[in-house]
Formats: sequence, C-alpha cells, structure tokens
Amino acid sequence: MPSTDAFLHSLDSAPAGLSLGQLLALHPDVPRRTAQRRFGQMVASGQLQTQGAGRSRRYLKPASLAAAQQLADIVPQSADSRDILAYIEQPLTERKPVGCQADFLLAYQPNQTWYLPEGLRRQLHRMGRTTPAHAPAGTYSRAMLGVYEMTRVELLRDLYVWAYERSTQEYLAIRQERSEPDPLRLAWRDLIKTSIRRAVQHPEQDPLQPIQEAVAHEVPESDRDSVLALITEELHRLHEGVLARYGLRPSEWLAWRARQTWAPSP
Repeated sequence: MPSTDAFLHSLDSAPAGLSLGQLLALHPDVPRRTAQRRFGQMVASGQLQTQGAGRSRRYLKPASLAAAQQLADIVPQSADSRDILAYIEQPLTERKPVGCQADFLLAYQPNQTWYLPEGLRRQLHRMGRTTPAHAPAGTYSRAMLGVYEMTRVELLRDLYVWAYERSTQEYLAIRQERSEPDPLRLAWRDLIKTSIRRAVQHPEQDPLQPIQEAVAHEVPESDRDSVLALITEELHRLHEGVLARYGLRPSEWLAWRARQTWAPSP
C-alpha cells in the first residue's frame, strides 16, 4: 500500500487538488474504503485539506489551498473569472491540450492585426500601465493561461482593474502624506535658480557675494534672511543630478567645486 508521502506526492502537480476518484486512479491498488480512511486521518492531522463536499470534494496540500484562497481574497473576481481560475487550477491531465491558432498566426500582420477588439485593447492598455503588487506568485500567469487555453480575458481584466484601483489608492495616500510646499521657496524659485547659476558660473568669486547682492536687490527686507538661507542651503546641496534644474553643465559644476573648500566630494 502506498505511504502517506506517496499520496502527498500525487498532489504536487495538482495545485487545485484531486478528487477521491482521481487519487484512486493514480493508486489503483488501494481499496476505496481504505483510501477514505487514510485521507480522513491526513485531513485530521493537517497534512491535507479538503475543498467542496460530496462528489465534488477535492483533497489539497495546505499550500495549494492557501495560494488559491489568497488570490481570491486579494483580487476581486467575477463569476467568469472564478470559472477560468477553476479550470486553470486543474491538473494538466484534466485540461484540454491547446496549440497555436494557425489561422490567426497566418493572417497576422504586425501593428495591423489584433487578437482583442479595439475597445478592450484601449481599456487594458490604460489599466495595464501599473504593475500588480503584492499579488500571489503566479497570478499574472494564471490570467494569461486563461487567455491562451480558453481564449477568455475575464480573469486578466479583473486583475488589471484590481491593479489600477490599488495604484489609485496608493497615489491618494501618498498625496495625503506629502507636506505642502514651502511658499517662500515657490515665491522666489526663479531668484534661487539664477543666483545659484551665477555663483557656479563664476568660480573665481566668493559664491556668497553675488547671492547676497541679488537678495538685497530683489527681496523685501522682511524675507531677506530666509531667502538667503534657502539659496545657501540649495548651493550646499548642489550635485550632478540636479544641474539641469539650474541650467548648468557638468564641466561648470566641476570647475566650481574644485575651488570650494567646503563643497562635498562627488
């Protein structure tokens, strides 16, 4: 009689589990009542889990059941999607073999022939610009198998809708967390940029001198100290990655840096 490990091994290639009849077909030397008793013991010990009842009952390894339930809990599914997933989760031996659709391939012309209708393509393109995150491993593959094996897109559609809605929620959360921009920095952003550009383009001068002159000439006395502090801070934080913001070339920045004893090393 097969050992417990032999029964469990039979389920390795069946993520959706196997029915009692399917398991008995794999182990024909095991009497039906003996198998029922053994499976009952394995369920009681946590080695197996069951899904469904009566003749539709299937025996699964716990990890398989957990993965299927995780996908259902995370990604909302329509009835059509659940139907596709139930089919895809069956063992390969239970699914109808499919091959390439020769007519489609022979008639295909790049950028002129499409498998999906135009409206659905636009919808999927719009929703597909965001990547599904935190979905169970194999989620996207299951959706693509539904398209490939069944020529049905409902599960793929539900997946993209979920990803789009999740992306929208994350964007709103980020916006709420972000602090309001500094009004002083916004009001004097042009002066900040031009002052830093002039200071860097004249490395022979004390960098603070032209900045102080510009601030004294253009900024009201009540804001001068704050604006001067902002420009000085930006100058100290200047690095190669933000040069375009100030209209500077890397060669100008390097020449200026070489003359500044306080400037950080690259």
